[in-house]
Order: sequence, then C-alpha cells, then structure tokens
Amino acid sequence: MTVTKKTGNETVEIHALKQGRITLRMIGQTPLYFNSMSAKSKRDLLIGAGKKTAAQRKEIKHNPEQEFQDSVYTQEKGDTLLCFPAAGVKQAMATAALETGGITKSSVQRLIFLPQSHINIWGKPYLKMDVVRSADMNKTPDVRTRAFLPEWCAEVEIRYVV
Repeated sequence: MTVTKKTGNETVEIHALKQGRITLRMIGQTPLYFNSMSAKSKRDLLIGAGKKTAAQRKEIKHNPEQEFQDSVYTQEKGDTLLCFPAAGVKQAMATAALETGGITKSSVQRLIFLPQSHINIWGKPYLKMDVVRSADMNKTPDVRTRAFLPEWCAEVEIRYVV
C-alpha cells in the first residue's frame, strides 16, 4: 500500500488572543503568615550545618528578632515594604477552582497571568513563635519564629484570556 504526499500549500491561521485585565483588592479575613526561608536556612541546607562543639551547643540556638525579619518577603521599590510572591496567589486561585463548578485547576493555570513577580501587602507584622516537632525519631521540639499579619490587604493585577 503506498501513501501519497500532498504537496499543496496549506495555510495555518493563528488568531490573536483577546486578553482582559482586572485589578482586585483583597482584604484578608484570616491572618497571613509569612514563611520566607532565611539565608541561614538556605545555606545550611546547601552546605550543611556542620558539627558543633559543646561550647557552641550551649549558645542560644535562635535569634527571634532576626528570624522574624528574615521570614517576610520584602521589596526595595514599591508602595509598601512587605510583598508576597505572585505565584502563590495564582496557585491559590487554581486550588480554589477545584471547589468551583465549571472550571478546572489546569485551565486557571493556563488562562490566568499575573504580570508582577511580587504583590504588595499592607498590614502591621507581629512576631509569632510556635513550638513544632521535628520529623526525626525523637520528635525533637523546636521553636519557629515567623511574622504574621492579623489584618492585611493586597492589590493584584490579573490578566486573563477571554
């Protein structure tokens, strides 16, 4: 059986996408907890914390004020010092699509675009210290220090395919 090839010119048409744009102002109904990883944590994961001598182990393990400052996302320019990665907001919208009829998570991920890399956050940060347990065999307790905003708001620009 032979297959014949068509040598005719076929034209492919690509239609321009129509985009809409909306700016939303979000007002938090629950506290916003910042969870940015500090430079010290990143370094320890990358090269390891190393062994400590008995004298080093007796020193205070945490610096709460520094950990509080390191836990927030900040920006040099903008309307406010505090910010949040735009990818986190997009993921939250995609996850909300799971509970919304008529739309899928993957369609939200494909059809929505957030042009900024970080979203401005307004609010007064407070220090929050939580006791957590490690995943090791002994379930060793430790203290995590984070910043949280009991009242906050944000403004996000969203572009979407119509």
